[in-house]
Amino acid sequence: MDIATLIGLVISIASILVGMVLGGGSIRMYWQLAAAIIVVGGTFGASFMCFSLRDNVKILTKAGMKALFVVKHDFRKQIDQIVTLAKVARKEGLLSLEKEMDKIKDPFLRKGIQLTIDGLDSSKIIEILETEIAELEQRHKKGISWFRAAGGFAPTMGLLGTVMGLIVILGNLEDPDSISKGIGAAFLTTLYGVILANLFFLPVANKLNINSAEEVKMKQLMLKGVLGIQSGSNPRIIEEELVAFVPRELLLNGNKGKQKTGQKVNKKSEPETGKKTG
Repeated sequence: MDIATLIGLVISIASILVGMVLGGGSIRMYWQLAAAIIVVGGTFGASFMCFSLRDNVKILTKAGMKALFVVKHDFRKQIDQIVTLAKVARKEGLLSLEKEMDKIKDPFLRKGIQLTIDGLDSSKIIEILETEIAELEQRHKKGISWFRAAGGFAPTMGLLGTVMGLIVILGNLEDPDSISKGIGAAFLTTLYGVILANLFFLPVANKLNINSAEEVKMKQLMLKGVLGIQSGSNPRIIEEELVAFVPRELLLNGNKGKQKTGQKVNKKSEPETGKKTG
């Protein structure tokens, strides 16, 4: 699981539970099955209505998992692979990349290299790969929209449950003892809705949005690299363009990896020259 997600979830839940106890109540006071059913069931039901059954299944099984677990994108490693392919192509020709295809694990990059080998011009390659990136973004937007919609429905369902509880209370005004208990129980649905929206649905939507932006950035980097290879650019120039294309913080992990293996990395993420290693 993503450590940031886990830490945030633990801190939020712990803070609420401690606040409940310090406020003079008990955790048991804040539990009511009927309120939970109204909020959880109503929220998921309303969210399901916004999308097709197929989309709902994909979102809950795939998109949700991406928010809970770390999605790693090694930009430095990807740049190194593209530069290696560029060196092969420049030295032996584009057709020589056929023997490198088995080493390319990412389907998007493999497709781009294959289009280059097939002799397509740059405009056609851009059209095909940008269409694929656009489709990727659309899939991501569905997952983000689902959780944002759920984050909006949850407080509304909580308010609906509160209104339902107050209606029941107003129908039993002859019993003063039950009024105070009934009001507390009625407002629990609002509490559940607010907690569910702000501790789960909206944070998940935000995490999916961040993951999506990073994945799209990786695909755009690959596209730029493929175009550099197709045009026969100098591998060093391709590396400079790709390094400048990616925010420095996204290259940090890759730079650390190089330093561990004995290479020093300057501001442009290139090995320093003039120093020999043993």
